[in-house]
Amino acid sequence: MEMKYNKIMFFIAVLIIALSLNLVFFHFFSIHLMLLFSMFSFAFFNYYFGIKKVKVKYEMEIIFETIKYIITFFIVYYLIGLIVGISVTGNYYTVYSLRQRIVPFFMYIIFRELLRWNVFNSIDDNKIRTFLCCTFFILLDLTGSVTGSDLYSKSTTLKYITMTLVPIISKNIVYSHIIKDSGYKPIVLFEIIFTLYPYVLPFVPNPNQYIISIINMIVPVLLVFRIESFLEITNKGLNRNEYYRKKVSDFFVPTVLILIFAYLFSGYFKYYAIVVASESMKPSLNKGDLIVIDQKCHDLAKSDIIAYKKGTKIIIHRINKIEKDGSVINYYTKGDNNKKNDDITVKDDMILGKVKLKIPYVGYPTVWFNNK
Repeated sequence: MEMKYNKIMFFIAVLIIALSLNLVFFHFFSIHLMLLFSMFSFAFFNYYFGIKKVKVKYEMEIIFETIKYIITFFIVYYLIGLIVGISVTGNYYTVYSLRQRIVPFFMYIIFRELLRWNVFNSIDDNKIRTFLCCTFFILLDLTGSVTGSDLYSKSTTLKYITMTLVPIISKNIVYSHIIKDSGYKPIVLFEIIFTLYPYVLPFVPNPNQYIISIINMIVPVLLVFRIESFLEITNKGLNRNEYYRKKVSDFFVPTVLILIFAYLFSGYFKYYAIVVASESMKPSLNKGDLIVIDQKCHDLAKSDIIAYKKGTKIIIHRINKIEKDGSVINYYTKGDNNKKNDDITVKDDMILGKVKLKIPYVGYPTVWFNNK
């Protein structure tokens, strides 16, 4: 048996090396390559190691729980859409979306999860083996998600890590953790709907990238939590209400932290968090400070520190003069550490908000990544 495990690990290691070399040197990135690689890996694995026929306990019940979860997700997601806005899907059932997105992703998800099912049912619970197999599936997903421009600079690298890499890692960890107990069908069902809904629904919510990354990270995790909870309650005959009350208390702190992060960085609510990227406001604000602005504050006065938009840049400076020209208010600003006033007159529609809170140096990693 140990020899078989070693052969499987050798096969997985070869696949990891091939994907790693492509990510680092060759840069062939596309969903079609992901599909071909997953089909080849699935066929090769089944030819040499066989197809594992394992009966999943409570398979239909788990699928039903998954369907209820998907319905709940879309109800909540479209309610969020009432706040963030609804947009028309540009690739809704077009030939391009069918050829480039719907069909390739549909097939890729099926082959990927069939392969995951066979791999994890062919190895034991050894942590190193589990880690290597999970790493393979992470690299496989990355093959279709990264482009050369994603890693062009520190700022695009940071965006790629937070928006794409972290969600991919989190979902592959939880899918690999649960697949022996849940089977591949619930994951396939969820992934197909969760991945392809923007291409098959005419109208979808339009949150910003920060909210999308949070959704992509926590929604698969919550699905696995629901499946695990169902299995634990069913196998141990536990009281469902008491079980969930205990779990809610366990998840209370991380849930609150995630909600606070979404609240501050989404930009849809009263308070919005921004990182100070220069030394122009020293000593009041230092480079790397995280500031929280009040977007609903309208009673601005001289000496207030505000954040305003100048083209694509956000400037955080102090008001040193206010002039009224009829119904129009002109604000003149200056950085505390600058010798001259800003070379622009700030209007009301340019102002993002008034600085209300400073957290020293928390945002310095963001500043570092944004500097090439």
